[in-house]
Amino acid sequence: PISEISPAEVLHLLQSVERSGRRESARRLRSVMSGVFRHAIVTLRAEVDPTEPLKGAIRPPKVVNRPAIIDEGELGALLRDLEEFQGYFVTKAALKFQILTMVRPGEVRGATIHEIDRAERTWAISPDRMKMRRPHVVPLCCA
Repeated sequence: PISEISPAEVLHLLQSVERSGRRESARRLRSVMSGVFRHAIVTLRAEVDPTEPLKGAIRPPKVVNRPAIIDEGELGALLRDLEEFQGYFVTKAALKFQILTMVRPGEVRGATIHEIDRAERTWAISPDRMKMRRPHVVPLCCA
């Protein structure tokens, strides 16, 4: 029964995930479990959330900075290399579109013609495709 789960049991589970190198997953797992326990409290299935005392018990995830082009010369070199790209046309077009709109690759891959408003020169990405689940309108330079 959920009411019999102890903080020690939860910690053991979280530490096994952490030891496997998945610190972010362990942190998220604690958060999801806390939501389950809070629901159990509201529905009178449990009296306490055993994950509450475990905040901070898992080491934070290692931050990995992604490489970024911050030099104009490097950006120019990337654009020149893109012009010489000999791969699929759709790949080249998608990369150019992503550079111009500054959206994530997933949004570019999932783009449909129905999202483009040529009259308003905008691209409306639906909330279900966005990371934060909010609608996003991208201005476009031409129709």
